Amino acid sequence: MKNQNGLLISCKRATELIELREVDSIGFLQKIKLKFHLMMCSVCKTYEEQSILITEAFKKKSQSSSLNAMDPYELKNLKAKIKSRF
Repeated sequence: MKNQNGLLISCKRATELIELREVDSIGFLQKIKLKFHLMMCSVCKTYEEQSILITEAFKKKSQSSSLNAMDPYELKNLKAKIKSRF
């Protein structure tokens, strides 16, 4: 899916926008193109869901009093959630 001036973007560009959106804001046109792509591409939609889960887990971990590595139980639960989305 590649069209420089239209709404179509590649999967590579979609994943870049998903990750960029997690750390910064993206422009209105970028949001529209990403939304359009995600409506048509189940693989990128799954990637987005998994990325959100991972980001939320790390945000939660960083807000806790302990910044140690994720305990095995938390890691197992996160892996299970990610696999269930795929």
